[in-house]
Amino acid sequence: MPQNDQESRDFSSRSQTSKPAHSSAIFEAPTFRPKLSASQRVANSKAVFKLSLQAQAIVNTEHRHAEVMACAGSGKTTVLCHRVLHLLACGVDPSRILVLSFSKTAASEVRKRLVQFGEPGPAAGLGHLSAVRVSTCHAFANRLIRVTSTSSSKTSKTGKNKRQKQQPALLSPTGVTDVLGQAVKHASRQLLQDRSINKTDREDQRRWLKELGASASKPLLKLVATLFDYSAASGLSLEQVLVKQSQRFGIFRSLASVGPHAVASALRALHSSYQALKLESNRLDFSDMVTRATSTVLALSGHETGGRTEIRVPDELQYQHILVDEYQDSSASQVHFIAALARGQPALNIMVFGDEHQSVYRFAGAFHTPLCQLLPDVLALPLTRSYRLPQALADASTAVLAADGADVEPIKGRRVTFGRPVLVRAASLSEELRAVAQDVQALLERGEPVSSIAVLARTSAALREAESELLARGIFSQRRGVTGRNTDEMMNVLKLVRHVERGRVQASGHALSATQLQAMLRLPSEVSTGIEPKRWTAAASALRKVINPSLEGRYKRCADIYLALCGGIKSDLARRDEVRRWIPLCALYASALAMRDSVQAMTERGAVTTSTIHQAKGSEWEHVLVIGVADGQMPNYLAQDGDGLIEERNLMYVAMTRSRETLRLYYAPVAHARSRRLFEKLSRFLDRRDVLRHFDVEDRL
Repeated sequence: MPQNDQESRDFSSRSQTSKPAHSSAIFEAPTFRPKLSASQRVANSKAVFKLSLQAQAIVNTEHRHAEVMACAGSGKTTVLCHRVLHLLACGVDPSRILVLSFSKTAASEVRKRLVQFGEPGPAAGLGHLSAVRVSTCHAFANRLIRVTSTSSSKTSKTGKNKRQKQQPALLSPTGVTDVLGQAVKHASRQLLQDRSINKTDREDQRRWLKELGASASKPLLKLVATLFDYSAASGLSLEQVLVKQSQRFGIFRSLASVGPHAVASALRALHSSYQALKLESNRLDFSDMVTRATSTVLALSGHETGGRTEIRVPDELQYQHILVDEYQDSSASQVHFIAALARGQPALNIMVFGDEHQSVYRFAGAFHTPLCQLLPDVLALPLTRSYRLPQALADASTAVLAADGADVEPIKGRRVTFGRPVLVRAASLSEELRAVAQDVQALLERGEPVSSIAVLARTSAALREAESELLARGIFSQRRGVTGRNTDEMMNVLKLVRHVERGRVQASGHALSATQLQAMLRLPSEVSTGIEPKRWTAAASALRKVINPSLEGRYKRCADIYLALCGGIKSDLARRDEVRRWIPLCALYASALAMRDSVQAMTERGAVTTSTIHQAKGSEWEHVLVIGVADGQMPNYLAQDGDGLIEERNLMYVAMTRSRETLRLYYAPVAHARSRRLFEKLSRFLDRRDVLRHFDVEDRL
């Protein structure tokens, strides 16, 4: 093994690059200024010795561009942080290092890890970690657009106003819909004046646009925005998107009874008008941030100043190293942005970290694109040891990926024994859900912490049914990714139930006053201020009629009264679902007081996590239970082409690789109401001899 001090000096000397002649370059190599002594660099490098040989190769590489191909649980974010430390130890200015990710959550995790490394971790003594910039790709693109537009402003007495005028405004989702509504009218007027289109086609397109822009069609305008975003992210034309995502955007073909050619042509005209209106008003939508930034980079790196004032990018946006986390989640537009940064700057080094088998956002236009397809001389560096998965789970997960003869690098798991993964077969959906709840209860009874257990599903609808079954057994759950879920709404309903049970309403001889109800419920001000006095009176009057022998019946009736008081059953679907999800628990208790005390004790014990597989990506638990692995559920019945099936297989892989100890998959025949199909078979990803041999099968028939 080479001496790390010598490696650092060699790396540092090669990192010195003279400043490009053109001052308009975005990413210029900084003058090398060592910040550490040799002894400090050696001390810091010792942290690298704890990493695997594969990780050390990643941390120490001097290759300009590299793609790290990591398996699930391989600690790629930790390796990324070690890479940052190594660059700092080699004297790279921390302000010249940029870490990009594709979600706020992932970026926040990297920031947290870097802080942990600095105090008092392996970076102790390095300092300046706070100067390493961590950003989402969109935020960085937006920042680049804004600083370049500001830099291009001419100095004058009204310079400040000019800069403000040149700063593009970001459209909100509502703003996007509003501009699209204007674009519909604009496109229709343009078509009316366009004599290059025959009259029949012109009238078909205008009729389609008129129906799209109808006042009752706001949801369709939102869907148009989604289509435009998908096209921008994926790099596909509008026509290609309509074909590739026919199930998702098929409704456009049914508008105004026009042919597919007219639909595609009208969408092109609408897109052209939408772009023109945004440009005219100097506004951007979410997709524009990356595409506009890419155009800016290409113009600057090509020094295409023309007759314009030369743009000088501030020093704060000049980087020497860009590291990209969760690269598999990048869209085509984002990877082309990253490639544009690298191609125009000889001094810029790019390293991306990702796992193509965890690419599960194709519905948003995110496809894994190997970096070698975008840049020359890219070094591929594997990271195949998982510090999360026991070997039995690693083998099963590899088998799912390797089905149909795919060439997959085997995952090297932990040498621990928690048993093989289990496939649980049930006779019906209700039996499947009962089996899940029983198994969660068994884990809790043997002393496993609630925080160590997660129930995963392909869809939110499947999770709601599982959560109800858990609640019926007195097991509290918390949905991952859902904010604001708590017991407050349910407790308010129980207050009404308890009031009914204690007979206060009937004994009073008249309905409770608005003041009494308000004092009893203590609703948040943002809710109570919108409630008219007559609704309080109506709610109090309705309480007098609540007579039911069961707690469940009383709870349901009081829940309806409460929802009506808060604006109606349909006014807030989240509130409605939260109130109603507690109904199964009522069967365990005779009174509201008993249920209240039990719920308080239950919440103090903590909650089992429930999560869609998409939301679970990046997380881990000791015990993972995956429901709904029938063919039609996973893969979803709508996934018919190769790309769709690849993403569904990746979802199965993500679900299976969340566990540190035990994994249980649940299957039962399911009658699917929406598709009117019966999903009888086990998932095609599992129903293979070379996959099933890695599982124990347990029947609950």
